[in-house]
Amino acid sequence: TFMVRQATREVQVYSPGGVRSFKIGNTNKLLGKDGVVGLKTGTTAVAGQCYLAHVEKPNLVSEDAAGQKMVTRRGLILVVLGSRDRYTRAKQLIDNSWIEFDRWAGAGFPTMGRKGEFLRLPRAAGAP
Repeated sequence: TFMVRQATREVQVYSPGGVRSFKIGNTNKLLGKDGVVGLKTGTTAVAGQCYLAHVEKPNLVSEDAAGQKMVTRRGLILVVLGSRDRYTRAKQLIDNSWIEFDRWAGAGFPTMGRKGEFLRLPRAAGAP
């Protein structure tokens, strides 16, 4: 996570032939916007444009009936596969996901089934 959170970084490679330095750049156009803290972009002929993002918002802090502070982390993992415009689609999903997350939080974080928590988002009409 340290590396993918950075727009650019100089790295050193140590080998028997000596040390070589490289400046690497992050191609994630959403990095640092809307809570995006990194992960992976890519495109192939078969898969099309793909995007994987980790998105964060500040933690929710609340108090229970006994006066104990409770902290709820807010983070999303977002996956876009086979898109014609991965960044536009990712932005749509980020915005809609937080709306759904806040609705879920407001309902007390109910869970579905024995395997955990699921937040399902419908595909937007005309989404890329």
